[in-house]
Amino acid sequence: MYLTPGMMVKEFEWETKSTTLNARRQAQLSWVTAGQIHGILSDSTPAQKIQYQQIQANVTHQIAVNAAPQAKAEDRLSLGDRHFYVRDVQDPGGFGLWTLYMVEERLDV
Repeated sequence: MYLTPGMMVKEFEWETKSTTLNARRQAQLSWVTAGQIHGILSDSTPAQKIQYQQIQANVTHQIAVNAAPQAKAEDRLSLGDRHFYVRDVQDPGGFGLWTLYMVEERLDV
């Protein structure tokens, strides 16, 4: 199998939290689609896992995006039936050319 540029880019659905009140006036959490993000999914390194464990944030993967940051911490990126919760957003270089989303994949949702 040959890899060509762009083969590894996946389309993630970017979702934000929305809290509404139900009929009993209780807060109810739901996810609202905010847009699409095209990025490359990879496992985080052991060093990154240790770094984020020190601030008590589990990080299992990173998503590299060739664009300025859009999602923020506490947002969710979905890829089919897989859900990745954004724990940190990094802008290497500070120019808005690339964004690294440090995410935690959760299966209990």
